[in-house]
Amino acid sequence: MTTLPFDLVQFFSPVQASLASYRTAMGLPQITGPDGVNSGTLSIGEEWLDFQLAPPGIIIVPSGGRITSFIDSGVSDANSPPMPKAFWTDQMMFEAHCWGDEDPAGPPPAGTQLYSYNSALELRRELLVALAQLGGIPETQPGRYRWEQPAQTNRYGRVLVLEFSLWSPINDNIIGPNIVLPFATDSSSGVQIDAAILATSPDGSSTVQFGVIVAPPA
Repeated sequence: MTTLPFDLVQFFSPVQASLASYRTAMGLPQITGPDGVNSGTLSIGEEWLDFQLAPPGIIIVPSGGRITSFIDSGVSDANSPPMPKAFWTDQMMFEAHCWGDEDPAGPPPAGTQLYSYNSALELRRELLVALAQLGGIPETQPGRYRWEQPAQTNRYGRVLVLEFSLWSPINDNIIGPNIVLPFATDSSSGVQIDAAILATSPDGSSTVQFGVIVAPPA
């Protein structure tokens, strides 16, 4: 098992790039992103399941996880006994909703009813290949899959839901923490604004007031 530090951006960015590269090479349409166009972007989060995005598409939904522990036997030198250490590991679980599209030739008899199933199976295959090609980041473990049909009366494509998990360490100080991006990376020293304000009374008289407005650093 690989044990390098990672975050989910580091994990899913190369997966997304691999999918886009393959579909370009094969002349396949890019997957539909959160913007509703074929941008090749993965949609992350269960909130996208309620959007009627056009297939083909892949929606990644974090579904849970399991934390386990193991005891390392430790190391020793000639003067001291081994010092065992406990480690926690996280198995984060996800569901990939692979939404296959309909036959471009149309419904039978021009097209085939199995095209949408094949399209979803192809998305699942491409995703699994992309997961398998990743190097230097946590081990991935695919699991079961199931078919779902969100709209029984107005079907548009088929949805295959693939379960998979990511393995990562938690308390290994050598490996380090997950990488978290800051909310803001740019800063400034602020700015001072000198303002001249003209105040007009109901009787027509007016006065000019001067003031200073200081904008705090970003």
